[in-house]
Amino acid sequence: MSKGELTMANFDPQTGAPLQNGQPPYGNPQNDPSRGPAIASLVCGIISVICCFLSYGALFGLVLGIVAIVLSVKAGKLSMGAAKNGMAIAGLVLGIIGTALCGLAFACAACACASLSSLAFLR
Repeated sequence: MSKGELTMANFDPQTGAPLQNGQPPYGNPQNDPSRGPAIASLVCGIISVICCFLSYGALFGLVLGIVAIVLSVKAGKLSMGAAKNGMAIAGLVLGIIGTALCGLAFACAACACASLSSLAFLR
């Protein structure tokens, strides 16, 4: 076998990319320890924003927004090198927006229920 021949040993088995000096030409995203918390942060942030449109579901969204913020900060600390994880940043932004909106929605729902219950006592 000559040096220029291509064999299966010259390709990365996971991605199929050609190997250069035995290494893939780009980083291996499966070994990134911040990937799990970043995905969880993004999912919690999305659900938190969706829950802000529900009256008492906003309490659940408030908790998920805080969880999204914590997980995105954890993912940012675990990220390898100077590369920022886009999913962790998106989870942080959605967590902040969801926490703010859910807190406001929960406060409005609580005030509305309190005012309705006080009207019932006037009769």
